[in-house]
Amino acid sequence: MVGALALAGLGTWVLKQRRLALPGRFAQTPRLHVVQRVGLSARSGVALIEVDGRSFLVVHGDGGTRIRRVSSRAALMAQALKGQSS
Repeated sequence: MVGALALAGLGTWVLKQRRLALPGRFAQTPRLHVVQRVGLSARSGVALIEVDGRSFLVVHGDGGTRIRRVSSRAALMAQALKGQSS
């Protein structure tokens, strides 16, 4: 009888520990991540963001907001260098 009660108590404790651990196992990673932000002036800036593994360059300011998809970080660097030379 004492053994059965001890086993039942141990089983209850194990189940409580599993319930407490469940939310941590299924925590989702954030879908949107701001990689880097740079202010160009007091009212405009540029940001590199990642959404579901895809990279986007976001330019915002008084004239509005522009979003451009970037295929990779190397392509981002190439676009930035191309923009400086023109």
